[in-house]
Amino acid sequence: MRFLLCVGFIILFQHQSVSQISKSEFTKEFALQVKTIDDFFDRFNFRENTSFRNYINKEYPQLHYTRKNFVPLLFNQKGVTIAEEDKNKFVTQVIDSINPKFLSYSDTSWFAELSCSVTYLGKPKKMTLIMKVESEKNNMYSWTIVSAKADFLKFKATKADSVLLKNRDSCCVSAKAKSATYFLTPISHGIDFTNVDNVFLNKAHINDYIYKGPRTFELCKLISLAKQSKVKFGQIDDIAYYLFQVDGWIMKIDYFNRNDYNSGWLISQLIKVNNKEKDIYKLKNLNIAKK
Repeated sequence: MRFLLCVGFIILFQHQSVSQISKSEFTKEFALQVKTIDDFFDRFNFRENTSFRNYINKEYPQLHYTRKNFVPLLFNQKGVTIAEEDKNKFVTQVIDSINPKFLSYSDTSWFAELSCSVTYLGKPKKMTLIMKVESEKNNMYSWTIVSAKADFLKFKATKADSVLLKNRDSCCVSAKAKSATYFLTPISHGIDFTNVDNVFLNKAHINDYIYKGPRTFELCKLISLAKQSKVKFGQIDDIAYYLFQVDGWIMKIDYFNRNDYNSGWLISQLIKVNNKEKDIYKLKNLNIAKK
């Protein structure tokens, strides 16, 4: 029933005369598009005084809507295989009147996945960086690299890799380490992490950009290779987000660039898991080191 209400909600947006199509259509699509991950958080949390809610209040004053109308609209509705039963259970849990679940930027259990093009020893390669928000002193935050994945970062039976593996502990930095001089701004996600090339340009200070906690071998190897200028950053090809904040669930958020009311940053995968399975997922899929 909840998703029938959601469909009705969308149909109401789509109902207009032919003469209104063009400008009003563009305005409506733009208003409904989830433009940024911050926008996704705001709609998920049913935050007041956002551009989306202001648009609805102005254009559809007759609508009575609640959070249970908003959350279903954050799912990708096209070509997905998320079970309706799982969607219903998830939404019911999130909007629970006694223990509702909200998302916060300062949460430690959400990650950005950057699919990147780089050059390794002069040859084009693909590399994935996993980013997370890390708190600094005085309630300050920054984005840090918590993991890296690439074929050329895997362990190989060479002297250099053997030495790096043996001394991996020295690569790890205590969480109590001095605050970094160089950092990725806390709003890096708002500019699609276009500043991540600074990590490789300021290679002498690369540790400032790395998560101050356990590190995988691949991340330590990336640090070593970057310091030697053997890896050079090219560009970010794609971005996805993984949200672990809701008990029993993992959300994957992808960007859907299309002329449609259901567009922008939307839930593309909803994975039902327990807490132990979440840790396994982080290690196997995101290559995040255990604490």
